Amino acid sequence: MLTYANYAWVHYYSGNMDDRVKDSFQKALKGEPDNASFNVGYAIVLYGLEGMVSDKRVKSVMTAGANQLRKALSLEPDNSEVMVLLALNLQKDSPKDKQEAMKLIKEAPRPVS
Repeated sequence: MLTYANYAWVHYYSGNMDDRVKDSFQKALKGEPDNASFNVGYAIVLYGLEGMVSDKRVKSVMTAGANQLRKALSLEPDNSEVMVLLALNLQKDSPKDKQEAMKLIKEAPRPVS
């Protein structure tokens, strides 16, 4: 499973955000469904891929990316990157979702200076 995740991270950091990366994270998650790192990576990739092919007819909160961001956040509640990506996703929808987005942004940990 780690091999699939490593493959996915290498391609992700190389700027190759495509279905190969998504598929590799999916394979890694089949073996370790509660691995926080795999879930975070998969959420980030789904968020990026969905942003590339946005369908305005589908509410952002109902997408696989939004669901995966929520799962990743449940496994890593202090992950500021996931908080901000979920907030950006939520901002696109209803006022209630925008309120949740603002709450997430305010709660996102900030680096200590």
